[in-house]
Amino acid sequence: MNISVFCGASLPHSEQITDAARQLGRAIARGGHTLLYLWTDSSCNWQYYPRHGYEQVGFGRVPEYSTADEEYTYRLFRKNITQ
Repeated sequence: MNISVFCGASLPHSEQITDAARQLGRAIARGGHTLLYLWTDSSCNWQYYPRHGYEQVGFGRVPEYSTADEEYTYRLFRKNITQ
């Protein structure tokens, strides 16, 4: 089963959103799922994820969103949520 959740990640983070995300992660783990994957474009604060236990497993360019002046890139991370 694949589970996808999207929410904004701009700062400052609402404590309610942070708490809800933690609760959702725990519920997913209780359901027997052990890995959490997330995608972010490289303009976001992607440095947060390696510092918080996520492993970068992908990086790429999205030509449809890139321009002659700026490349649109993404990063893919995963984390074992049973730890």
